[in-house]
Amino acid sequence: MDKNSSTRFFNIIHNNCAPKDLDSFLEEISKSENEESYLKLISSVLEENTNGEAAEETKARLKKRFLSICNSQEFKLEAKVSGFTFIKMFYRYAAVILLSLSLFGGFFYITHFQKKTILPIVNIIKPGGNNAILTLSNGKKISLTNTKSGELASVVGVSIIKTKDGELIYKVVKDSSAASNNIDLAINTLETPRGGQYQIILEDGSKVWLNASSSLKFPPSFAKHKQRIVELSGEAYFEVAKDKNKPFKVISPTASNLKEEIEVLGTHFNINNYQDEHFAKTTLLEGSINVKTVAGSEILKPGQQLLSGNNSFKVRSVDVEDVIAWKNGYFIFENDNLEGVLKKIARWYDVEFVYNGSLNHIKILGSVSRNTPLIEVLKILEQTDKFKFKLQGRRIVVMQ
Repeated sequence: MDKNSSTRFFNIIHNNCAPKDLDSFLEEISKSENEESYLKLISSVLEENTNGEAAEETKARLKKRFLSICNSQEFKLEAKVSGFTFIKMFYRYAAVILLSLSLFGGFFYITHFQKKTILPIVNIIKPGGNNAILTLSNGKKISLTNTKSGELASVVGVSIIKTKDGELIYKVVKDSSAASNNIDLAINTLETPRGGQYQIILEDGSKVWLNASSSLKFPPSFAKHKQRIVELSGEAYFEVAKDKNKPFKVISPTASNLKEEIEVLGTHFNINNYQDEHFAKTTLLEGSINVKTVAGSEILKPGQQLLSGNNSFKVRSVDVEDVIAWKNGYFIFENDNLEGVLKKIARWYDVEFVYNGSLNHIKILGSVSRNTPLIEVLKILEQTDKFKFKLQGRRIVVMQ
């Protein structure tokens, strides 16, 4: 990149250029050989014009704007700008985002990304959160959404505690003879509604993150069990505590009412097994698991995912960070069909999408925070220019 190009870049971000200069600039930075040079320029602009709290705010605004315009693009690349990591769906537009932010005392109106929308300003539907109901073995139900932190209940030898961070912990009472001799062998159930999620630490120390519209059945203690067996419906991420003498098993019924069994000793994995999905997906992040289906069994390696359904299964390699993005607070779509995308959004925001025909031919590539208001997520999706949304309360009509 020559000196003139560098000068033109700074003229653009300082609102000192003609529209034709912007078009020429976009064409120039589309060339792969110029990417590294412009990345350095972007970084220097951020470092010179932001600092401290202002820098953090700028980075947050940059990320939000970037994710809002960079879905359904050609490729992605990890990039760091002034210490800020973002998913780079389409590199040459990264610099242009700076133009839409009032970072340098001016404002540049970019017609490239201004989209008309039919979404009303009203109908603010907030994202989901830590909402769940715990059902004890005696049938008592405890709403974890509104209950204060502290001990919620106790069964023989086990204390059930809700932390200030909204985490549920099953803790064996020390020096309790009841805990070793008369432990309650009944089943408790943790259930998240649409628009809910929750984290639980089981009595053995295993951690489970439960996604929206999911349920986990488990004994209060595994002390009197030869195996640690839990039952999952929906989606959950597991970090299983190691115990060679007591294998951990997850039983998960499929959409066809058949049961899938995952056996582990100590590992990290994710199970997605919603009843309205065509396939159950079991993904291994760390360790080793043996997945048993009606069609056979398979031992997975880290980075592999087993898809099962219709009396068959297959194993494929996946990006595990994309799989557990929900746990980390993001939606990440990698050429996902629109119907699948809308199912995930519907569960998290507790809404219903209505449409005629199939939407599987429309592919979505992008990422957005799960803390984003629904209306903003819909606006981002509309930028594909392949469909529009019409809000009717919590009912959303998709118009192609």
